[in-house]
Amino acid sequence: FVEKIKVMQIKLVAPKTIKGRVVLPSSKSISNRALVINSLAGVEQLPENVSDCDDTRVMMGWLKSRPEVVDIGAAGTAMRFSSALLAVTEGTRVITGTERMKQRPIGVLVDALRRLGAGVEYVEKEGFPPLRIMGNPEMEGGEVRLRAEAGADGQGGESPLHRHDACHHAGVWGSGGVDGAGLGRGD
Repeated sequence: FVEKIKVMQIKLVAPKTIKGRVVLPSSKSISNRALVINSLAGVEQLPENVSDCDDTRVMMGWLKSRPEVVDIGAAGTAMRFSSALLAVTEGTRVITGTERMKQRPIGVLVDALRRLGAGVEYVEKEGFPPLRIMGNPEMEGGEVRLRAEAGADGQGGESPLHRHDACHHAGVWGSGGVDGAGLGRGD
């Protein structure tokens, strides 16, 4: 028994120009970084395709209204990114959250921000939110070395944090910025 197989030939020719738009999937970490960069650059229009999650929604909310008390609810990523951004933003603000958020340690971040020159105080319990942050847009920043917490793999170690290292779970970077803002666990 012999079967005939049809062979189809297709020739692809690349166009001279391509017009279009690429939309990448969003994540809360990338979205919050984009919101921070937008804020530092003084851009009022929000980025498109940001993550649809609590962390991103609460950041967009306070960035639009700029309240004296920033309530981030239970959004841990927003707490860290916002704390670092507030450290280099003009004005004094309190950042707080849910009762559960007030039980999540933030001392490593606060210590790092203070070593970089930020004015940060604990409002209630030492080492935990809420925080009073006295923003200083002229803060120079610098470099901080921290002992990293052991993760699920049990590994720890020193974690160098640099002003311009956007790869860290940082909240703020760039001119006068602060890095290392995304320290801690629980997201």
